[in-house]
Amino acid sequence: MNVRFRSFVVATILLAPGLLAAQQMTSPKWITIGREVVKPGKDAAHAKHEVAWSRALEAAKIPAATLAMVAMSGPNEAWWMTGFESADAIQKYNDGMEATPALAAVSAKYYPLEADYLANTFNMIARYRDDLSYNSGSPMTSLRYMVVSRVGVKLGHNAEFVEARTVRPIQRPSAGLTVKRNSMIC
Repeated sequence: MNVRFRSFVVATILLAPGLLAAQQMTSPKWITIGREVVKPGKDAAHAKHEVAWSRALEAAKIPAATLAMVAMSGPNEAWWMTGFESADAIQKYNDGMEATPALAAVSAKYYPLEADYLANTFNMIARYRDDLSYNSGSPMTSLRYMVVSRVGVKLGHNAEFVEARTVRPIQRPSAGLTVKRNSMIC
């Protein structure tokens, strides 16, 4: 099985105040992830731009909470993650972003400015796999840092990956370590 593995530590910042108020936020079944690679020397300007964009979206009453994460090591990346309960909910959200005049105006204002700050960007959709997760279910609001591992499985080898992941559960709690991890297959 040809598996690409990349891991980096990220600091989390919360964009939407709704996330702070959520006492028991469970893992969503689907997550959209926007990954931005920030140009060297553009960190501060990009952060200022994203704060202004986030405030504008909040004022326009964006219908979902978003979690922003920035890399503490490795490439200078920012990830924007929004959780949904179904693929249909993702489509409804996307349609609403385009159909709502206030949200469309915010996007029209801020999207073009991204080119000044970003070297690369891409989007992905991840599906939460409870059967492959370990020690999940902790509220996201209780976490200060996360380790994100992105595993790419070669087309046609998903069953092998699932088998390998379920054969050997992690034994760290027996060593006295507390591990909080959610696994997703993208």
